[in-house]
Order: sequence, then structure tokens, then C-alpha cells
Amino acid sequence: MIGSDANSAMFNLGVTYALNPHATVVGLLGIGLTPDAPDFSLGFRVPYSL
Repeated sequence: MIGSDANSAMFNLGVTYALNPHATVVGLLGIGLTPDAPDFSLGFRVPYSL
């Protein structure tokens, strides 16, 4: 919100693993560093390219 004093900071870690020449698995972990940030967040993606 404009004019608020909220500060949000996260520490993010990620790992990528190649399944084959076209697909990878990406795992993401975010850890909140301030009270205004979520405690943690998890992400998982499987990008694929032709």
C-alpha cells in the first residue's frame, strides 16, 4: 500500500536438475526475514523447451 511502513524481505534458495535435454525440474525455497514477509514459501516448476 502506498505510504505504508511495511518491509518485506526473503532469502531465496533454488536448485535445478536436468531430466533430459528438453526438461528440467526447479525447486525453490524462500525464508522470510522480516515480520511482514511470509514465514516460508515453496515453489516447484518443470520447464520444457522444444
